[in-house]
Amino acid sequence: MKNDQSLLDVRKALTGKDGKVYATINGETYFLAEAESFSAVLNLTNTDIQPMGSILSYAVPVSVSVSITLAKIVIRDDVMLTPLIEAISQGYIP
Repeated sequence: MKNDQSLLDVRKALTGKDGKVYATINGETYFLAEAESFSAVLNLTNTDIQPMGSILSYAVPVSVSVSITLAKIVIRDDVMLTPLIEAISQGYIP
């Protein structure tokens, strides 16, 4: 029997509004930017296989990528700009 009464409906939790972007620098996480709206698109790449002796062919996923689009971004550089520049000058990629 399928349970239709889930405790969390992710469609309501992740609405595509009020997105936040964080950057981790030297093990410390900083709030980098906020976006009024965002979307994430999952891209699947399949390959077709046909088992020997079968007339059916099947699509098998071989890779996955995610495209994220942010709109109306506000960068919050007031707190974390100095540590970010120091980390980049030392060769660390945030």
